[in-house]
Amino acid sequence: ADLFEILGPSLRDESPDVRRAVLSVLGSQPQSRAPVDMAGYVRKFLLADLGGASAERRTDIVAALSGAFGIRQRVEMARPQGYVTDWMVLGAFPSDEKNTGFGRKFAPEDKVDFNEKFKTQYGWTGEGAEKDVVQEREIAWQRSSLVLGDGMLSLGYVMPPTKYGVCYAVADVRSEQARTVRATLSVNNCGILWLNGRQLTRLDPSPPQDATPVVTGEVQLPLVAGVNRIMVKVANLDDDW
Repeated sequence: ADLFEILGPSLRDESPDVRRAVLSVLGSQPQSRAPVDMAGYVRKFLLADLGGASAERRTDIVAALSGAFGIRQRVEMARPQGYVTDWMVLGAFPSDEKNTGFGRKFAPEDKVDFNEKFKTQYGWTGEGAEKDVVQEREIAWQRSSLVLGDGMLSLGYVMPPTKYGVCYAVADVRSEQARTVRATLSVNNCGILWLNGRQLTRLDPSPPQDATPVVTGEVQLPLVAGVNRIMVKVANLDDDW
């Protein structure tokens, strides 16, 4: 029997205990048993709930079901919650244990050209890599929608395994009218956000440490009517982006 289809309607049960029980069962299922059309499943049983539920309830749903959703399916949980899910990313630019790369101005801060490639240097810390060996490499912009159910853009899937580095993520967001909206930015370890070329916030724990947790800040985004460009600079200080 297909537990996802059988139990799906119960995800909207009025009883929190019933919903928690269903989430527990579905969340324990292996990815091989998850619906092939996960986007359709989310629209059918979770879309309205994810979009309108409280932040705490959304967090519970995402945490419970992420184990059963593949990485590319989790974006379908993020979109109805209002997260930005379509990005262009570039990296890694060089940095070090003192986080000097975060304070340096790299090319995207002057101009964003998705066709442009760059020569950069960084060490490779992945399996089989020679420790502390820094090599020159070419990097280019790449498209990524690998956003987790909680809205985090998972840079670890697209950035090279380097302990110290800086990357940029760019997303274009359309607004039907000029308005100011509230946004939440969470980064690990440090970040800067620009909107339409204007820096609006900087999350920079001091002193930066490898063990710095995810830092979060709220920012008001004055959107113009039409397309708005968001750019985020992220500095990595450990092995995981």
